[in-house]
Amino acid sequence: MIYRALAVSTSPTWADRDCVERRVFIEAENRDRARLRICEILAKLWDVDADSIEFWNLETEFELNHDAFVGNVAGDHRLFVAGWADGKPSFDDGTYGHPLFLLSTQLDRMMAAYLSLPR
Repeated sequence: MIYRALAVSTSPTWADRDCVERRVFIEAENRDRARLRICEILAKLWDVDADSIEFWNLETEFELNHDAFVGNVAGDHRLFVAGWADGKPSFDDGTYGHPLFLLSTQLDRMMAAYLSLPR
């Protein structure tokens, strides 16, 4: 199952500080495992202590697809809705860094959706 969260590190040595927060997609069997894997993998990837990893809005692909917030957004684009402006969805456009896809079996599908987002 795919989970999505927004994550940061509070470590002063975190090299990615300019991104403000990073959208992270991860595959896990359940929510508890997703929480654990996010901390473990991001700590290694960002070269920081796992205790410095903070994340929020951990949601499953199912929850994201069925959230009223996504409105009439089609297919996997729903997983990337960041907000709404002028009656249209806005998507993470990479201004503050692109999402991290910590995926194995679903990487191609998620990359195709991300690369085809309206900009």
